Amino acid sequence: MNNQSTSEDVALAAGQYDQVAKAASAGIMSHRLVEDAVVEISGMPGSLTIRLRCTLLSQEDSTCVISHISEQLLPDVEKILGEPFATHDLSFTVADRS
Repeated sequence: MNNQSTSEDVALAAGQYDQVAKAASAGIMSHRLVEDAVVEISGMPGSLTIRLRCTLLSQEDSTCVISHISEQLLPDVEKILGEPFATHDLSFTVADRS
């Protein structure tokens, strides 16, 4: 019975992580300089990993976008989840406009 409860807790947590990740992706995508953003949250409570793949439209102001995501958005997501991420795997690229 204890194992079932633990499995259910993990499944609930994973569902919550997916919802929060989708909301974070949508928030990032709303920025005018972002072309695409995919956020994934994985791991077990106490050792969560956030993975972000973000494509920016322009090199201009990219530092501001990256800072906003790193210094404001990620801490907000941690507050929502009630714990800090153990690992940040963040990747930013600039769209090729050739």
